[in-house]
Order: sequence, then C-alpha cells, then structure tokens
Amino acid sequence: AAVLFLIAGGLTLLFQSFLKLRASVAQLVDKDLHAFLVKTLFKGGVQTLVSILFLFFRSTKCVFARGFDECANTTWCSSVISVYLILWWTSTLIQGGVRSDWSKDLTLSVEKIATLKDITFRRGFEAFLRGVTIFCGVWLFSMMEADNADQTTVDLTAITGFAAIGLSSALEIYSSLTAQNKRHNLEVDRESYKALADVMRARADTSLQEGQREMFARCMKFFEGDGADEGWEVLKSPDADVEMWTKRFEPESGERSGIATGKAIGVVNCSAEEAAAWVIDYCSKERMRISAKEGNPARLELMDKKKINEATFATVKALPFFLENREFVFRQLWKSEEGKVHIALESVDDQVDYGMRLRKTRATTRGMYKIESLPDQKGSKRCQVTLAQQMDLQGHFPIWIVNQLLPSVISDVQEAIDEFRRVESCVQMSADTENPKLHDEVEIMVDECSSVFLLISLLLTSIYSIIWVYYAVTLKAMFESIGDLIAPPIITYFILTLAMKPKRTDVRYKCFVDFHFISFVIVAELAAAVGNFRKGLIFHGCFSIFRILPESILFKLCSKVRKAAAKLPPKELSEFLCQAVLVRGTAALGPMMFFSLEIISCFISQKSIDNGQCKNVSNASLWLSIYLATLTCMTLFTKSVPKTVQRAIAWEDSAVATLKLTWWQQVQGLFFVLTAISSIYLFSWIGVEGDANHNVYLIGAFGGVSVAIACFIGAITTLRIFNEHEESELAKLHNLKSERKFSANSMQDEFMIATFL
Repeated sequence: AAVLFLIAGGLTLLFQSFLKLRASVAQLVDKDLHAFLVKTLFKGGVQTLVSILFLFFRSTKCVFARGFDECANTTWCSSVISVYLILWWTSTLIQGGVRSDWSKDLTLSVEKIATLKDITFRRGFEAFLRGVTIFCGVWLFSMMEADNADQTTVDLTAITGFAAIGLSSALEIYSSLTAQNKRHNLEVDRESYKALADVMRARADTSLQEGQREMFARCMKFFEGDGADEGWEVLKSPDADVEMWTKRFEPESGERSGIATGKAIGVVNCSAEEAAAWVIDYCSKERMRISAKEGNPARLELMDKKKINEATFATVKALPFFLENREFVFRQLWKSEEGKVHIALESVDDQVDYGMRLRKTRATTRGMYKIESLPDQKGSKRCQVTLAQQMDLQGHFPIWIVNQLLPSVISDVQEAIDEFRRVESCVQMSADTENPKLHDEVEIMVDECSSVFLLISLLLTSIYSIIWVYYAVTLKAMFESIGDLIAPPIITYFILTLAMKPKRTDVRYKCFVDFHFISFVIVAELAAAVGNFRKGLIFHGCFSIFRILPESILFKLCSKVRKAAAKLPPKELSEFLCQAVLVRGTAALGPMMFFSLEIISCFISQKSIDNGQCKNVSNASLWLSIYLATLTCMTLFTKSVPKTVQRAIAWEDSAVATLKLTWWQQVQGLFFVLTAISSIYLFSWIGVEGDANHNVYLIGAFGGVSVAIACFIGAITTLRIFNEHEESELAKLHNLKSERKFSANSMQDEFMIATFL
C-alpha cells in the first residue's frame, strides 16, 4: 500500500509538471519552440525509445533462451534502466521548455565544469546526482547477464538510482520554475521602472506640495546646511563598487543621540529616473522575492496615498535568535529635476494591519537619495546614486551595535547596482536570442582546468600504486586482477590531467607532475615486477619493467603537448581544454568504466576471480580500453596545434565520400578499418564466459598494432605540416622585417635628398 501510494503521488506530481511544461512551451518564441519539438521532444524521444527497445529485446532473448525464472534478474535490470531513461528524457523536456535566453542559468557548460567556477551548489549537486544515476545504470546493465548476482545489491543499486534521478528531476523542475519566475519578474519590473521614470521626466521641476517641504528639509540636512560636507569618516565597504562614509549629526527631537549616519556612493548602469523608480518601487516583484527568501514576515505598500510623488511602505525585518522582529513604516517622496532626482524617506506613526499577529518592535529611519545622471559610456546610460541614511532599532539595542550595522543599512546602493546588472543581462539575453551567431561564442575563456582534477588523479593513482604494492607483498591474485581491471581508465585519466594546465611552467608545478609520475608509473610497475618475480613469472616481471620505458616516453610526449598547447591563442586553448581534454576524455573514460563493470559482472557470475572463466572478457576489455586510450592520446596531440594545421590534417566528409584522399590518409584509414574490425570482434566477446580463447588476445594485439601505426602516421603527418606552417610563418615574418628595413632605408634616402635640395 505504501509503495502504491508513493507511485500514485509521483505520477500526480509528474502530471502536474507536464501541465506546467505545456503552459511554458506555449509561451516559447518560434525558434525555441522549433528546437523543443524537433530536438528535445522528437529526437530525444526516438533515442529514448530505441534504447528501451534494445533493453526489451535483450531481455526477450534471455527469456526465450533460458525461461522466465532464469531471466528474472535481466528483466528487472532492463525495466529499471528503462525507467531511468524515461525520467532522464523528462528532465530534458523540462529544461527544453524554458526560453533559451532564460535557460543559460540552468545549463552547466563545459567551461564552468573545467574551471569549477560560477557553479551554484544546487547545480553541482544535481550534476552529482546525474553521475550517480549513470553509474547505477551502467552497473545494472553489466549485471543483466550475471547468473549469480546478489539480488540485494541489485535492488539497492536500483533504489539508489531511482532516488538520484528522482531528486535530480525534482531539482530540475524547481530550477526551471525559479528561472522562469525570476526572468518574468525582471521583465515586469523593467517595464514598471520605465513607466515610473516617464512620469518623473514629465513632472520635472514640479514644486513640492504643502506638508512635503518640512519632511524634505529634515532629510536634506545630510547634504545641505552648515558643515554637511565636513566630518565624514571613511567606512569599510563590503563591496568594491560602493564607497562608504559615516558621521554623527545632531539628533532631532525624540531621537537617541549617538546614532551614526552612513553615506554610500555608487554608479548604476541606468538613467537617474530609472534608478529613482527602483527606489520608489519598494514592493517590486524581484525585491519581494528576495525579501521572502530572507525570511522577512511582511513587506507591503499602504494604498491610502493621495499624492503621485509619495508612497508609504511597511516592512517587518526578521532578526535572529530570541530578538523581536523590527517593524519599519516609512514614507517616501521624490522631487525630480532635469537629470537629477531626490528621494526623501522618513518613518511615520501609521498603524498597519498585517492580517496576522506579529511579535515586533517599531524601529525608525530617515534618509535621502541624491541621484544624478552621468555622461553615457559606450552608449549605456549611467547615474551616480548617493544615499545618506540613519537607522535606530529602538528597544534595548545598544547604540554601538546599531552603528555596527550601518553598512547593511546603506546597502541599497549596491542592491541597485546588482538589480540593473540583472536587468541589463536580461535585455542582453533577449537580444542574443534574436542573434544566432552569439550562441556559438564561448562563455568563458579557459586557460587551465581546476586543480581539483589533479588532486583526484593523484588520489586514484596512489590507490593504484598501493594495490600493486599489496600484490608484491601478499602475492594474492585478487590485487593483481583489481590492478589490471582499473589500469586503463586510471592511466587515461592521468594522461588527461597532464594536459590540463599547459601554461603552468613554475618549478613547483613541475615537481608536482614529476612526483605524480614517479609515484604512479615507477612505483606501480616495480611493485608488479617484484610480485611477478616472487611468483616465478619471469616473463611478466621483465615485461612490467620494460613498460617503464614507453610510459616514460609517453610522459615526455605529454610534456611536449603541454608546451605546444600553451602557445595556442586563447580561444583555441579554451577549445583544446574543454573539447579535447574534458569532452573527448570523458567519452573515452565512459566505455572503459563499462568494460571494467563487465569484468566485475563476470567475476560475480563465476563467484571467482582466478578460475580462468573470465579471461575472454578481461582480454577483450583490456584491448578495447587500450584502443580508446591510444586514440585519446592522438586526439590530444592533433588538437594541440593551431587551427590552420588542424584543417590541413582533417578528414573532409566530401573527400571520404568520393575517396579522394591523400596517400597518408589512405594508409591511415586502412589501419583504422583493421582496428575497427578487431574492435567489433572483441566487443562480441564482452559477456562471454568460458575457457580462454587465444584468438581474442591475438586479434586484440593485431588491433593494437594497427591503431598504433595509424596514430603514428597521424602524428608524423601533423608534425610535418606543423613544421611547414612554422617555416611559412617565419618566412612571412622575415619578409615583413625586410620590407620594414627597406622602407626605412628608402625614407632615410629621401630625407637626405630633400635636405640636400
């Protein structure tokens, strides 16, 4: 009953989400609607359906061959993975239902992942949940053919994946709705600011009415009067965009003495009237959202005003711990001139009915905004906002504590700066939607990846070395099998991390990289050799020592790749780190992890590690991983050269279709075809248990030689074209210097002739 209740609740939530999705899709612009229907809905739906059909046919094959009872684990795993795929596609639909200019806040770009910057906790946690779901799905897929899989482990993995994808989808729904509401609020507020700014321009130089002059004069003492500009002391500002000062004025009647006044000055990217409109619109949608987020119980406007240039507001600010909340009821009035607006605010004694009982204490405040237009900068309007304000929390609050809170009292200047930055960003995003060329630009220029990736590599390689040290000490086959199992993905990840900081040339970083290499390669290979020698496997021990030489050469080549990548232009370097290192590196690590899980599935099915029945699976997985690692190294090498060289060595689709290839492309293509055939043969042995078949190892070695020759041809060709490119650039530079020298000599001769004449 509990399970059925949870399923019913989940389906109801999903149905409500689809109704909201349908409503948001109806509001998309034509371009976004076309992308949603074609790419997200149709193409994504077809891919999901094909994947589910593949799982269904694989389960059906098992049922026909072995019966329902023997294939219960297979059908259960395929059903769970199918649900994962449906929920994943659903979350994609939710994100696709948001306008493209709004969804930029939802996307987690490769550039952000590379630098691990500008990533909110929610987006990072959601990405982590997606990773957990992928791992659970791959694990369940590898367990589909396991005969003796532990059902409890399978069920726990399925539940973990359900929880991860469910929570990830819920976060996706929440993020999408929040982004839509936030952007909608910004657009509504922007129109409100413009309307109120037009009213201020129309009423410029209008004199204040009776009853307003006295309040304006009391607030204006912060800027005018005897000694108003003197005695201000610098106050440390929490924001770099705002300068702050503090001063103590003579208290008015009924005010406590010693209350300090703060002054803040900042530049806002808008007109003076729009900034004043933001101040007056105290209950705008965005400011109401922020106030609710801060936990303030109330914020409202009193609607009994009779004058167009004034408004009365009431707000209750939440205080921590056992302190009573503070209630502020204040009146604002504005006076506009040409390019200048003054806004006075002062507490009033009006009683407010909030519709609920609130435990509060009335506080007081007084201040003045002085907003002046500045000359436009690059076509953008600017204004200077000066705020002078004091506040008294009343009650038993000591005055010195009140004065300590002064920077937060005059923080409205920074809030205005941030608000119009968001508005400007919203306008820019809307303009970018109409300009498709801007969508192809890189958000962030990445010159190095985060150090977190290096620390993860150091941790993984240390674990790898420790495993082989344990093997050398204990001579247990389990450690040898684990080491062989995790070797390909860890070695590939180590190679990728060597290229993640190409511009780091300091001694400290070089020492770290050398230590990383020694602790990984030297220690692991020597430990493996010692273990093999102790077990009497002389050939395997010698082979472990021999592997140190090619791995050292590979390490030096990676250093060359780093130096070559460091010379790339900023945009090409960013593309190298994001696309070649991260995207293609991840694309290679994914299948390697799948192959490792297939070996684990075979071990679980056989209930043994060293009985020899999983030799075919391990050999096939090993060689396929070697192919992927080799191709990844080749990709790093070819992408570390300038774009002109990459275009010269690229395989054009038209040339492949017509077979109009150069001689080296024909030879390289032949070896790639041989590697592909070997890969297909090896992949057919994934999941096949039984006695070792020596053809698997031989064909794997044949494919390894083929891919090595193909990559060697590509590397030699890349070096040749790169050298030709460098020589041509040097020749152009030499000719340019010669022309400049000839031009200078000619000018000198002409000057001498002119002087003689």
